[in-house]
Amino acid sequence: MPASEGSGTSYTRLDKRVGAVLFCTKWYRLEQTMADAPNTKILKASDARSQWSQVLNQVFRRESRVIVEKSGIPVAAIISAEDLAELTRLEQQREEDFKALDATRAAFADVPDEELEREIAKALASVRGRRRAQEQRPQRG
Repeated sequence: MPASEGSGTSYTRLDKRVGAVLFCTKWYRLEQTMADAPNTKILKASDARSQWSQVLNQVFRRESRVIVEKSGIPVAAIISAEDLAELTRLEQQREEDFKALDATRAAFADVPDEELEREIAKALASVRGRRRAQEQRPQRG
């Protein structure tokens, strides 16, 4: 499935940086669109100001993203509205994903870390053992 199907927007290079860690299950989609991602360029604040119209047109056409620096320090980024919408969606998805982790953390707050790690290791070994057993069974035709 192409990266743009389903969500209505394509994944971007920024998504790869953020998404590879947080949304590793979607990595295949991110890789598919890397060639389509706009280049990122760095401009001094004074250059961004003097080239404002050109910069906006390039960002709008998804030809580039711009990091604006002041005294060599990145202070802002200029991205397309589509990229902003996708970033906002990713932030919301990340928040939802972490709610499950927070709930799990709260449920086991009184369990010592060592005991929790032992129980997790046992559960993983059990699941992996069942999967191996299923994979070794002969397939019925």
